Amino acid sequence: LAAQLLEGSISKDTGTRLTASFSTSAGRRLAILYHRLGQTEAARLAVRQAFETMDYSVSGNVSGYLEYMKIGNLNTAAEELLRIGCPFDALEYFEQINDQSVAAAGRYATSLKRTVETAKAGKARAIAAITPESVVQHLQRDSMELSAKNNLLISPPPTENKDPRITSVLIERLIASNDEASHQQVAKTLQRLLTSNRSSNPATATIAVVWAAKTDNKSLLELAFKSLDRQLLASPAQDAVELNEIGLWIPARTAFGFEEYQEIGERLAARATTAAEASSDDRWLISMMKERGELAIANGDRKLAEESWSRLLDAVLADSSDTSVELSTIKADSDGTRPAGAPAAGSALEELRKQLLTPSTNLAP
Repeated sequence: LAAQLLEGSISKDTGTRLTASFSTSAGRRLAILYHRLGQTEAARLAVRQAFETMDYSVSGNVSGYLEYMKIGNLNTAAEELLRIGCPFDALEYFEQINDQSVAAAGRYATSLKRTVETAKAGKARAIAAITPESVVQHLQRDSMELSAKNNLLISPPPTENKDPRITSVLIERLIASNDEASHQQVAKTLQRLLTSNRSSNPATATIAVVWAAKTDNKSLLELAFKSLDRQLLASPAQDAVELNEIGLWIPARTAFGFEEYQEIGERLAARATTAAEASSDDRWLISMMKERGELAIANGDRKLAEESWSRLLDAVLADSSDTSVELSTIKADSDGTRPAGAPAAGSALEELRKQLLTPSTNLAP
């Protein structure tokens, strides 16, 4: 009865535009009731509608205050989504609390320090809450089915990582499970989604490729690669950078491990590198070229390894003028100047290029 009363109080048009605070909104109270009734999907939608229809007119024209309020609501809504068992939605909201959004809050940014810390911890909890079952639910939703640009949940590989491979949080959490029943459920869901052509987004097929390779499901692997190939033909490379386009590197490197999928691997890699080159973040391209060179060496292709590592160094050199490039052999004095006789960063990187691409010392026969 309480849920019915709250539903009646929330107009479809006005949503929660009686308050600028998600925590006190009727939509949040409705979500709590839905969750208690075991209606997780209804609770999820109630949270999202409540957040997306907040009324921020109370913020007036005070610079930064609107952004400050939105960040607070993002954090509260994300925590609510995580509490009701929707880690993907929670991650989507937590990830919007970043340096850029906080900077937009201007003079209110200093008051958001604790919120940022809470969001960071919340993101880690959301990632830990991802299970094969939650992935299946996520894939099956019509309203949410892989519609966002970063639905693979990938992020630039950290530069300090010794193995800076491009990875997907979603896929990594999925393949971490050893539950056989979950494996079968995931495979059936992916097979159904691919055969029904419900998804025109490469994320579903990307997940299927990695999953099929892990579980040695040859029929699913073939179906997933055919789906990706069809999607590549149907949609030309985008001018704008989409993270799912960059994410095509994940099935590309999987394809390189199978003799029969080398050609589709090349096409996927080309699309991924095109997206990486269009990105302002060089870490994407650097990671791809580093790994491509390593894969080429493993396959005995010295020429491709040289080409890949040369492109890698080109990306580093292009970025060296405005990025701090640390080489173990070059250290600045305490006053910021180079030691006497030390080469400039560009010269050092050129020397690194020569060393890396010297066949006698770096490329296996």
